[in-house]
Amino acid sequence: MQESIWTATLAAFASDLAGPQPSPAAGSAASVSARLAVSLLIKVLEIAKKRKPAAGDGTQLDALIQAARIESEVMAKASDEDGAAFAEYLDRIRKKADEKTVHAAMLRAIEVPMTAARSSARALALSREAVPLVPTFIAADLGAAVLLLSGAIRALLITVDYNLRQLTADRSDLAAERVQLAAERVQLDEQSQTQTDAIIRELRLK
Repeated sequence: MQESIWTATLAAFASDLAGPQPSPAAGSAASVSARLAVSLLIKVLEIAKKRKPAAGDGTQLDALIQAARIESEVMAKASDEDGAAFAEYLDRIRKKADEKTVHAAMLRAIEVPMTAARSSARALALSREAVPLVPTFIAADLGAAVLLLSGAIRALLITVDYNLRQLTADRSDLAAERVQLAAERVQLDEQSQTQTDAIIRELRLK
């Protein structure tokens, strides 16, 4: 069983990423980046909590921290699963598996980065809620977390774009799922960009 990215060293992950093997690659790198961004978001929220927030803010910050930790775990899992999913697809290609089996593997390789992108979008929404609760002196850290999340979403979705093209167009049983995934991909991209722009504007007013 392949060692988890999160039990290896950062240097080992960077080395694997730079290697000639198919995985880890874009999906894992983007998911790792997204998780690091959420870690930064959590730090900002924890610092804000220690600043003796106004009545009611402490409870809200606790809820945001808990929600962010959940998304962090989703991203951690996706980081490991992305490479494994694509490796499984390539293995089925090499073994000349039947078309249905190959397409099932590709759908899995699409679903993993989509899951990470959805999670990153939810983390962006948490960041938006955090803006009025965050002291000015750490506003830049929140902004950095937001921009990292936004970049991760775009990177994840570009892998989805490529993988969607690998699904045979004449497979009627996949048509509805392909259309649905493509539509969700566009929606995630548009919403994340709108959310990012709004958060950065709000942070600049702090």
